[in-house]
Amino acid sequence: MSKIVFITQVVDPSDPNLGATRAKIAALARRVDEVVVLCDRGSAEALPANCRVRTFGAPQRSRRAYRFLTAIADVLPLTHYTKLTRDVMLRNEHFWSDGGAIAVVALWGAIGVVGAVRGFRWQPRES
Repeated sequence: MSKIVFITQVVDPSDPNLGATRAKIAALARRVDEVVVLCDRGSAEALPANCRVRTFGAPQRSRRAYRFLTAIADVLPLTHYTKLTRDVMLRNEHFWSDGGAIAVVALWGAIGVVGAVRGFRWQPRES
């Protein structure tokens, strides 16, 4: 399963400055299984079905920054890894109790291994 995170200000085809963003997201959506769009404002109505939109807009800058960081954390593996270890160490739950978090951590681990195997070289590459 391939997934990409797309961060932009606005997802709105009628926006005079960023209206073309929708077409770019749609083109990415044709190439991957899932696109997570993080934006200040917008909706998923004009996007393909494999797109999820997370908005972080808020009236205050500090609240907007908090919501932005929370939205990013939800799609990265560290949040899920931290939840797993917290549940085991503090709540005395079994490690395998949250299959979704395990799947996210395992997927990101596999992506890391593939990237390391494909990109790592003992000798520097010659230009």
